[in-house]
Amino acid sequence: MKAVAKLKAIYEASSFFSHSVTNSSSYENQVLGKISVIAEHGTTDYFDVTIDEAYGRISNFRQGMRIDIVADSSGTLQCGVATDGSDVRNYEHTTTNYVHLIISSVDFLGKKFTVRPVDSVDGGLPNFGSGSSGDVFQAAAPAAAGDWLVFAKTTRYIAATRPQFSWGINNWVKSSGTIMGGALLAGALDLAEFPQFKSQVKAVNGPLTDKIINGYIGGYLDAYPGETLDTIITTQGVQLKWLEQPGLYNNRQNYERTGKALSFKGGWSQISYEFGGRTYEWIMSPMCLSKTLYALKFSGDNIRRYSPPRLGGMEASMGQEIEFLNPLGGLNGVFSVSHSSTGQPQDLLEAPFWYYTLISPADPRGVKLTGLTEADML
Repeated sequence: MKAVAKLKAIYEASSFFSHSVTNSSSYENQVLGKISVIAEHGTTDYFDVTIDEAYGRISNFRQGMRIDIVADSSGTLQCGVATDGSDVRNYEHTTTNYVHLIISSVDFLGKKFTVRPVDSVDGGLPNFGSGSSGDVFQAAAPAAAGDWLVFAKTTRYIAATRPQFSWGINNWVKSSGTIMGGALLAGALDLAEFPQFKSQVKAVNGPLTDKIINGYIGGYLDAYPGETLDTIITTQGVQLKWLEQPGLYNNRQNYERTGKALSFKGGWSQISYEFGGRTYEWIMSPMCLSKTLYALKFSGDNIRRYSPPRLGGMEASMGQEIEFLNPLGGLNGVFSVSHSSTGQPQDLLEAPFWYYTLISPADPRGVKLTGLTEADML
């Protein structure tokens, strides 16, 4: 139960921060990252995936997660249900059985993780390769650098459906196009028709400085008088590069020596940001996209969770949006004995549940700065 709760939290957080790409049906898909390097892990048929963190951070991945590798074509994610590897890559050669890709370990410092492929039909362990019977990938369609990494079975949609819990801040903090999964001319979701919902989105292509952050936040507040921002989210690398400003970093070393041994203090202890007399909460998130900073409104319940009414089946540790089915069927507790497809009891317990929720803002507007230089973190 604890592991499921942890995976649920990771799923929601990555859904909130994830990079969005256009799919081959001209809708948006959220992704966890993009492959930089893929290779067999020794001679074990496990394989290692090193990610390109420009499209998603290594913190999106955890041991036990199930993912899919999805083909890319000139930056477009190939959505759909083809079993020949032209959409989702992980279909076993010859049988075309869908293959579960289960993360067995994560190397956070090395920005890579190890995967164990498992045949979804017979439980077999496919070989790492493509083109031979039993290989994890189809002939002429192996996973390769540039392919997308997503949560399992979230790219099979060819319509504007929402397989994850939130369209995420990268979908609603925009200066053009449509937001929150909206279509052209859709009420308040097409920014060309409703520009009052535009955000301040700028490519800085340089380090964060006081001049830059003050200028863009000031410009936003000047454009929307009476509106507020209260939270800034960015990465450790952007934050450390900001502290390297000549007027900050070089003056943050304190020396004390009054007839005694030298006392020296370096580094930093706490960061916050103030503008116009208001203190903003400063959040350094390991899941925030690289080279990016957001200024958002969180107060006043601006970020909301929507769930359908519950019938029962609550479990306090899992959140009210989770509804376990066993109590609704008259059983005591959330667990029951598992049964095979023939009805035979198994030596397993299961706790089936429904999980319906949407996380979205009441006011989607904010500030997004991209292309920020990050400090070297060895």
